Amino acid sequence: MGMGVGRAASAPVHCAVCQKFHWPLEYSDNPWNKRMMKMNSAVKVFSVLAHEGRVQLLQTLVQAGDKGSSVSALADAIGQNLKTVSAQLLLMADAELVIARREGKQMIYCAQYETLGALFSFIMHDCCGGNEDLRRTVQRVCKC
Repeated sequence: MGMGVGRAASAPVHCAVCQKFHWPLEYSDNPWNKRMMKMNSAVKVFSVLAHEGRVQLLQTLVQAGDKGSSVSALADAIGQNLKTVSAQLLLMADAELVIARREGKQMIYCAQYETLGALFSFIMHDCCGGNEDLRRTVQRVCKC
C-alpha cells in the first residue's frame, strides 16, 4: 500500500536525453510532506540504484555539484567505457536521478537533488515514530 493519497502521473513526459517518453515519478499529497515519493516511485529509483556502477556514477555527480560532468569524465572517474556509462546514465535519467544538458558536442550530466531529497524523505518518513531518542540517534548517524 502506498503512502498517502498521492497524485497520479498525468501523462508521459518527453526525455531530451534518450528522446523517449517516460512516466514521471509520483509524489505524496500528504500535507506534512508533499516532497515524499510514493512507494512505486521509490521502488523504481531503488531498482536503478541496485547496481554498483550506477551508485558510483551518482556519487561522482553529487561530488561534481551543479557544474556536472561529461560522460567521458565520468567514464574516467569510475573506470568504465563510454558506452557503458552512457547506458547507465540513460537509466538514471529515466528514474530522474540525473539531468543532462548539452554544451557544444558534449552532454553534461548533473545529479537531480530534488529526486534524492524526495527519496530521503521517503526513507525517513515517520522513521522515529515520535521517539525523540531515536530521532537524535538517526540525526547523529546521518551527518556527513
